[in-house]
Amino acid sequence: ADAFQTRGKTLSLELVKILLENSGKVFRSSPKFVGSIRQYLSMSLLRNNASPVPYAVQLSCSIFGTLLSKFREQLKAEIGVLFPFLIIQPLENS
Repeated sequence: ADAFQTRGKTLSLELVKILLENSGKVFRSSPKFVGSIRQYLSMSLLRNNASPVPYAVQLSCSIFGTLLSKFREQLKAEIGVLFPFLIIQPLENS
């Protein structure tokens, strides 16, 4: 069951990553979509950054990179809060 859960988690993160990378201008400017990112994705990235599954951590960082490049204007506050936890803290711990 554990391998099944791990595969489900990584598959979900891969799908989110693909969705964000291929999102168009209309999708990125949708208040509903940006609100969903704020409400759900931010917490998911924090949880997965602490995951014992290295690939989940890697995907979380990659998704955060996509947020930086494609959603910087819409998610300034969230990026400011997530940056220390997703980038600085792991670097300090290594």
